[in-house]
Amino acid sequence: MDCKAEFLYEFALMGKVYLENVMNVNNPKIGLLNVGVEEHKGNALSKESYKLLKDSNMNFTGNIEARDLFYGKVNVIVADGFDGNIAVKTAEGVLKSVGSELKKIIYKSNKNKIAGAILKNDIKSLAGKFSPDEVGGAPLLGVKSYVYKAHGNTNATAFSNAILGLLNYIDMNVIEKIEGELNGNR
Repeated sequence: MDCKAEFLYEFALMGKVYLENVMNVNNPKIGLLNVGVEEHKGNALSKESYKLLKDSNMNFTGNIEARDLFYGKVNVIVADGFDGNIAVKTAEGVLKSVGSELKKIIYKSNKNKIAGAILKNDIKSLAGKFSPDEVGGAPLLGVKSYVYKAHGNTNATAFSNAILGLLNYIDMNVIEKIEGELNGNR
């Protein structure tokens, strides 16, 4: 939860290595979660982290605000555990709320039910883009063992996808590659 700028730099490096090796993203764009996009914004940790990331050989694009989490501006969003968890849980809550409200609108009248039926496949496709079940989990980077974290309320589909993700993570020797990058950048 409480980080140093060096930790955030290492988080960025670990995310970069993971994306390049497991997700096949070449030279991923790195963004620092902050209260504004300007370089001078944020607390002391944000400003110090910004400088480290800017001076690195990573593809650091600058600060990113929480409202831009889903726009694909960056591939890796760097944050401490406190701010990152708040951003992710807020996003989960908003998406769940929007889905619930959309469902109420569709079932509000026969006209809306017909429109909902016409849009059913598109709505399912959109919901799938933001479904944690599709990913299943995420690697716990920065530890010396291959650990994959699934959500506490994971269903069978999500758990199965998490296992597939873990196997891919292991097959790519990501831990060894991260250690090599960290040792080469000290």
